[in-house]
Amino acid sequence: MAGARIEVAGAEAVRRRLVALAQGITDKRPLLDSLGGLVESQTRRRLSQDKEGPNGEPWPDWSDSYKATRRTGHHLLESTGTLIDSVHYMVRGDAVEVGSGMVYAAIHHFGGAEAGKPEIPARPWLGVSEEDGREIDEVLGDWLGRIA
Repeated sequence: MAGARIEVAGAEAVRRRLVALAQGITDKRPLLDSLGGLVESQTRRRLSQDKEGPNGEPWPDWSDSYKATRRTGHHLLESTGTLIDSVHYMVRGDAVEVGSGMVYAAIHHFGGAEAGKPEIPARPWLGVSEEDGREIDEVLGDWLGRIA
């Protein structure tokens, strides 16, 4: 996946837990699809509603000069909808990746500047918040309850 993706701290522990608990389960695709869809939805919610990083810190507002160029209905990281529309998940083997193939997705997440444009502050939009983690645990618990 080009653009931006992030590995979540603790993801390896979750992967090991799944492997240990689901030994003998050959088709993990339904679970991985559920988790991918959930994290994709959480990421889209962060972009459209929360307007804060997974750590709970609000994103820096637009500069005054940039704010003057925005129209009614434009919001941080959601002016035209291109970024939020590009968020998707992909199952690869026993892993799920969530991110965007848009080149500028990383600039928005990490901060920096595209060629010929002013530098922008980081507005982390990828990752898993504590609340997101609880939702993921619920999905895992439900799935494990069905196979136990």
